[in-house]
Amino acid sequence: MISTTVALLATTGAVASSDLRIVQLTPVAAAIQTHVILSDGTDVLVPLVRVEPVAVLRTQSGKPQLLLSGATCTECDMNQSVYLVPINGKTKGLPRYSYPGTFKTYDTQELVEKTQMFFGRCLSTSDDVVVWFSEYFGDDRKWHKSYSVLRAKDEGPVFSELPLSKGSRDAVVGRTNSGLCKELPGTDGYMES
Repeated sequence: MISTTVALLATTGAVASSDLRIVQLTPVAAAIQTHVILSDGTDVLVPLVRVEPVAVLRTQSGKPQLLLSGATCTECDMNQSVYLVPINGKTKGLPRYSYPGTFKTYDTQELVEKTQMFFGRCLSTSDDVVVWFSEYFGDDRKWHKSYSVLRAKDEGPVFSELPLSKGSRDAVVGRTNSGLCKELPGTDGYMES
C-alpha cells in the first residue's frame, strides 16, 4: 500500500480540514480501488486509480461530496478525468467528466479542444458547482464553444450543458479572483480514440 498526504484545495464551504489523506491499494484483478480518508476519519472507497484530490464540495443541504481526478484502469491510455463522489453513498458507476486542458489528435497533432474548469461558489447561486468553458473543433471543421455546469445534489450530481448566453467566463473568473471559486489547472494531452 502507498500512503500520501495531499493538500486539499479548499473552497468556500469545504471541509474545515486542509489535509486529505489517500491510501492507494495495490491493484488486484477486478479491484481497481482507492481509499480516500478524510481528516475526520471517514474512509471512502472509490473505484478509481491515479486519484488526486481536488476539493470537498457541499450540496445545498450541506452534505459533502469529493471532487477527484482519476481513471478507471491502470494499463490503458485513458486520460485523467474528473469525478464527483458522494461521501456516504453510491460509488459504483460514477459519471466521468472532462479534465481541463488542451488536447491534440494523436495522428495529426492538431489542437482539437481547449477546456477550463472551475469549482466552488462559481455562480450566483449558494451551492458549490463545477463549471467548464470549452472550445472544440467540430466535425464541420469549425471551432465551437460550450458552457457546462455540474451541481452537487443530495440525490447525485446533475450535469447540464447551457447556452453560452447563460454563463459568463468573466463572471466566473471574477468570483475566482474574490476567492469564492478556484480553477483546476489544465494539462496538455491527446484526445482518446
